[in-house]
Amino acid sequence: MADNNVRKVSFWRIFFPSLIALLVGSIISIIFFFSTLAGFMNKYFGKNEETSLKDKTFLHMDFNQMIGDVGYKTFNSSSFSMEHQHGLGEIIYGLEKAKTDKNVKGIFIEVSQLTVGYGNLFELREAIKDFEKSGKKVVIYAQGEAVTLKSLYLTTAFKDSYIFPESNVEFLGLSSEVMFYKNLLDKFDIDVEIIRGSDNEFKSAVEPFFRTEMSDSSRLQVQRIIDGIWSKMLTDISKERSVSVEQLNAYASEAKILNGKDAVQYGLVSATKYRDEVLDLLKKYAGTAKDKEVELYAFEKYARDKYKEEVKFEEKKESIALIFAEGDITTGGNGIASSKTCKYIREARTNDKIKTIVLRVNSPGGSALASEEIWREVKLAADKKKVYVSMGNLAASGGYYISSAATRIFADPTTLTGSIGVFGMIPNFGTALNKHLGITFDGVKTNKFANISLTRKLTPEELAIVQREVDNIYDQFINRVADGRKLSDAQVRRVAKGRVWLGADAVNIGLVDEIGGLVTTLNYAKKQAGDLPITVWPKVKENDLRDLLEMFDEQEQSNEDASVKISEEVLNYYKEIQKLEDKFGIQMRMPYELKF
Repeated sequence: MADNNVRKVSFWRIFFPSLIALLVGSIISIIFFFSTLAGFMNKYFGKNEETSLKDKTFLHMDFNQMIGDVGYKTFNSSSFSMEHQHGLGEIIYGLEKAKTDKNVKGIFIEVSQLTVGYGNLFELREAIKDFEKSGKKVVIYAQGEAVTLKSLYLTTAFKDSYIFPESNVEFLGLSSEVMFYKNLLDKFDIDVEIIRGSDNEFKSAVEPFFRTEMSDSSRLQVQRIIDGIWSKMLTDISKERSVSVEQLNAYASEAKILNGKDAVQYGLVSATKYRDEVLDLLKKYAGTAKDKEVELYAFEKYARDKYKEEVKFEEKKESIALIFAEGDITTGGNGIASSKTCKYIREARTNDKIKTIVLRVNSPGGSALASEEIWREVKLAADKKKVYVSMGNLAASGGYYISSAATRIFADPTTLTGSIGVFGMIPNFGTALNKHLGITFDGVKTNKFANISLTRKLTPEELAIVQREVDNIYDQFINRVADGRKLSDAQVRRVAKGRVWLGADAVNIGLVDEIGGLVTTLNYAKKQAGDLPITVWPKVKENDLRDLLEMFDEQEQSNEDASVKISEEVLNYYKEIQKLEDKFGIQMRMPYELKF
């Protein structure tokens, strides 16, 4: 029997208190959020003395991300993370400022799997060694599951070089491997029409689509390239570590150096140490009390802040423009988009306060159309003021095309350049679609060549039309180089044929004027134009939201080791497959991608 004395609770007596509690809780949460945010903003962006370096600070270089020409952190909304690249320009400038910063005791570098092109690696090494000449300490520590050849090479350059005892070490030489797709295409009945410039025997970017192995010409040039890079690495290591090149080669051939202990035993690194021992050494150098931690400050933040201060655009001051052109050449999108790059060069050309232009090129090439658009702007600029090109890891094919009109060209000894040639690829999917999906095609046309299509094989006449256009573009490439480099047509054709040259060889054949990196190029420009400040394109802009996201990203880096990472080799293969679509059509592109 129900208890009639039980009191019924009104809905409204529950609803209103709950609503009030919800509102009060929300208000408290909002206040807490904005108070926390204000604290973060004040700490990281506030103009106070706490952000300045303390006395006897070691700047901490932790190269756990790719090193390119331009540094950036881009927020990826799909993964809710930052895509991150260190910028060589910022690193070099930060080192230059640190040399005279009274609060900087030295640099502490940690490396493991350094991701950087060889040209930039050599420039980075020289910039750090130049910093060391200031009398300040450079301490480098190699650690992690595997210390790659590039990381080891950087480590060998310094007296205070240490390595984790059990880290695996890569010191076995260099190799280059090319992925071939012909058998895969055959399995799916996909045919690809290959059209190269008539004498472009070295233009081997197309070989994976119709061969199963490297051609003799491709093998010749790739062997020359890796031999040249390996020789420079051994020469540099030999000079710093007092081990002969012959002995170093023997160590590699006999697989003598496989871990940190081996690297020390055979004289490539000073000693094995655990990280706490390296930190104790830093404390000793800094004169830090035993019960206190050595002062470390993120070098990347230091360099970025100093860099921003220096390169902010000032309309009223005369300056030298530094324009970065990094990536594949395209008409739009990422990389060297002609729409953006032409705009930067045009702005520098038409601005009377810009006295000289330095164009930093780091590109394997790409679209023939976009290359011509950028070349035009470089030519117009060079007709009005001095334009100096600094070549990075590579400035090949379209990358060389856009450089050829410059007043003077600088390259690193191992820059991959030249590759003066053109190719086109036209796939035929008709057989595959018919055989595997039952799809057929038919149509009508008004004129004989109106339906050059991707669903059938080209006729000999159609193929001849495409070949003629490729040859026309190749002839134009030859003319552009001949005009820009003051060479005859015959001289250019002898060194063209799609062949890739090392920077050191390119000087000897007239494609490059002088060996030197970005610093050498800027110093030359300053000497010619006067000691003017540098204005950078893309222009450095303040972005508080990006800086805030960077702060959170930096906080999360301590947990980075717990995350799952895709190996660099697998990632490179994935990126190569992604680029396949971009290789169709008429291209000025390096004949292969080297993975060491």
